[in-house]
Amino acid sequence: MEDHSEQSVLHSPKKMRKTGINEVNKVTGGTVCDEHEFIGTNNQSVTIVNILRQGIQSKDKNMLENALSHNDIKIIRGSVSQISDGNCLELFEEIMNRIEDNPMKLLELSNWISVLLEGIARQVVAFKGDTDRILLILNQMERLNEIISMRLSYNQDLISLQSTLDIFQHIIEENKLITEMCNKISSESNNALITYQFEADQENDENDSFDNYEDEDEDDIDIDHEDENEDDDDEDEDDDNDEVDDNGNEDEDDEDYNSKIRKVRKTKGVKDESDENDSDSEENDDDNEYEERSNSE
Repeated sequence: MEDHSEQSVLHSPKKMRKTGINEVNKVTGGTVCDEHEFIGTNNQSVTIVNILRQGIQSKDKNMLENALSHNDIKIIRGSVSQISDGNCLELFEEIMNRIEDNPMKLLELSNWISVLLEGIARQVVAFKGDTDRILLILNQMERLNEIISMRLSYNQDLISLQSTLDIFQHIIEENKLITEMCNKISSESNNALITYQFEADQENDENDSFDNYEDEDEDDIDIDHEDENEDDDDEDEDDDNDEVDDNGNEDEDDEDYNSKIRKVRKTKGVKDESDENDSDSEENDDDNEYEERSNSE
């Protein structure tokens, strides 16, 4: 009974658990994702696989370019896993041709290159005796190595060029700041100079107006002095007219002048000096007559 029971236990059927979408994805070499994403990725991979197969067989560059334009790593893995090993090598060669024509494609097709290299590595392990296939793979690897080395050398040159450009840009920015500061200082100095000249002009105008005012006062004083001098000259002429000549006789001009003065003085009731002299002489005559009479008596 014990042996029978043990056999029944050993041969009893095991319970099978349901396999989810995630586990199916792991088995098929995909990535873990939800059900809708897996279905969408799978359908798109099937479409790309069909395009790749047709493009590789017909050597249609447009179809291959359309398939290689997808850069999602999930879609690329699903597509590469469904094509044959020979198609993988041909697709890798097409990618190398595109990179040689345009080195900028290396970055765009990097996901395709990495996935194809994984598949090609598995082929090298699986087909150790197929020397032709291995030589073809080695040739493709050499091409890729040359392209990457060239790109790295370009990158080194670009890095050195970038450092030079950074230094040059820094110098330009410093020169720009210096130029702006110089222009600012120059404008401020020009404004200060203009202000100084304006104030100096105003001061000069004020000094000129003051000098003109002093000149006018001096002119007025000179005119007054000239008038006084003219009056003095007139008085001197009058004095000269009163003077006698060298012979003790009065000048004719003096007589004319004195006669005019007498007329004026007579009209005003003023006696002339000559009239006074006449009156004095008359008084003297009277005195003399009186003395003579007294003496005769």
